[in-house]
Amino acid sequence: MSGGFGAGFLKGTIFSVVAAGVVSLAVPLPKGDPAGKTQIDLSTPAGSGFNTGRADTDPVLPNTDQTLKPALKEAARKPELDVTTGTLPSTSTEPLEQPSAQTGNDLPKVESGENDVAMVSPVEDESPVITPPALGVPMPEISNPVADTTPAAAPTIKTPAATVDPAPVIKDASGGGTQPNPQVQTQITEQDGSALMRNKVVFENPEGKPLMAVILIDAGAEGLDREVLGTFTFPVTFAIDPTNADAKLTAVSLKKAGFEILAMTPSGETGLVEAENAADLQAILGGIFSKIPGAIGLIDQPSAKVQNDAALAGQVIAALKASGHGLVTYDQGLNSTDKKAIRADLKSGLVFRIMDNEHEKGLVIKRYLDRAVLEAGKDGRVIVVAHSYPETVTALFSWALSAKSATIAFAPVSAVLLGR
Repeated sequence: MSGGFGAGFLKGTIFSVVAAGVVSLAVPLPKGDPAGKTQIDLSTPAGSGFNTGRADTDPVLPNTDQTLKPALKEAARKPELDVTTGTLPSTSTEPLEQPSAQTGNDLPKVESGENDVAMVSPVEDESPVITPPALGVPMPEISNPVADTTPAAAPTIKTPAATVDPAPVIKDASGGGTQPNPQVQTQITEQDGSALMRNKVVFENPEGKPLMAVILIDAGAEGLDREVLGTFTFPVTFAIDPTNADAKLTAVSLKKAGFEILAMTPSGETGLVEAENAADLQAILGGIFSKIPGAIGLIDQPSAKVQNDAALAGQVIAALKASGHGLVTYDQGLNSTDKKAIRADLKSGLVFRIMDNEHEKGLVIKRYLDRAVLEAGKDGRVIVVAHSYPETVTALFSWALSAKSATIAFAPVSAVLLGR
């Protein structure tokens, strides 16, 4: 039954579509409006923004003679030709009277009164204003107010004494009594005949500042001569290689000038080597000290040959202990040599830095000195080594006179060895 219903519905639908098509073909579409009655008037009024056309009129400019009255306007027109005579009316050539701007407008007269402004002349003692000169005009010379200023005096050292002095002392903080200087504690029980005590420079440190010992290695021909080196105004210790041709003369000259002297281990093929016994090495060191008279001790070469040879270092420590000299080595590696010297009760010291081993510039040397100050503040003492190169000595002098050196006390190396 459902099948019959569906077939009937489909047939009805088809019939309706066919009937609608036939009706649409039979009924014609409505015609347009040929009379244009239904068209909208799109014309715009004249003068509007969409239609700028207007009726022709005479343009009138404001504020001109075109706005005059008609009679005046007519009189202002161009003269017309006289038809009877055929000529134009003549123009008057008489000069016109120029209007005066002041006619009828007399200015009021101003009478003098209390409010008049009078010219004031400057007072005689008033300083005149000086106009700066123009470019190219020479300026007057101005005297330098600091030209005659006397520079600050540099620290000085005392001439070495012939006898052994007791340790310098400082006053106790409470103001009562005295106590040994913690930075320099000279051993009073030290044998007076030891080379260190016999040749050391007397040093005082009343303010108890951290100590800085500067050791200058004599660079020979590369460095400054002994006359210039003798002009240091603060404690410096000189290290001299005994293989130098004028080693003895240099040592005597600098010792006489008031400086401490260290003998350096020989360089080159004459360097120290392990001997068969301690007595032989002691004789070798005796020959070295005879070439460097007045030395307080021995310092190794910057290559640290002695301290890196354990057997040789043992013999050197024994020989120095017998002669009473001190020993200076370098803070490199483990440095068992310094530890052996301390155990043997030998006065020894460690070099914190070699400042110009590669010919460093003055600015670098000053930076190394700044770091040495920090080390001295931490340990109470520091030793630095440099050469007698001109640039090194100049940088050292400059730094010593600066404010950065105020926190330390320049000291001979013996003060560091004895206070350790």
